[in-house]
Amino acid sequence: MLRSLQLLSLFLTPAKTRAATLYAGLGEGSSLCEEKRYLNLGYWANAPARLDEVRRQLDLYFEGQLREFDLALDWQLSNGFRRRALRAIDRIPYGKTRSYTEIARSAGNERAVRAAGTACGSNPIPIVVPCHRVLRSGGGLGGYGGGLPMKEALLELERADKR
Repeated sequence: MLRSLQLLSLFLTPAKTRAATLYAGLGEGSSLCEEKRYLNLGYWANAPARLDEVRRQLDLYFEGQLREFDLALDWQLSNGFRRRALRAIDRIPYGKTRSYTEIARSAGNERAVRAAGTACGSNPIPIVVPCHRVLRSGGGLGGYGGGLPMKEALLELERADKR
């Protein structure tokens, strides 16, 4: 999560979605992140040009024209099981879902279902690393840092694109 990052600067660029404005940024470790909680803390500066590609790909995704992001990701904000879980989430194909149990299994410990959920909840690069594609074993939504309406909207966006 961003709070594990020593924030000296965070550059933002907005990407318009149907539901909200998403802010993608580069933090100290040049990691792509999205965290709206920090918008009022005064850490923001104008986005550097290197975020133009991030914004372009996010715009294409929300227009239903991009199924897979092609961005260099910085995984330094996670380690151990959490990093393995996030990498497993990153491999979930567009329009598909996996359960928290399947993510835990892919990360090396199928009994660590809650830890898989924690990895989703602390995902510093949501949407690009699609934690919205992780559901409860019975098909329930589970949780989502951006709120359940956003998770539903993202899943619907990916379903609608398959038609």
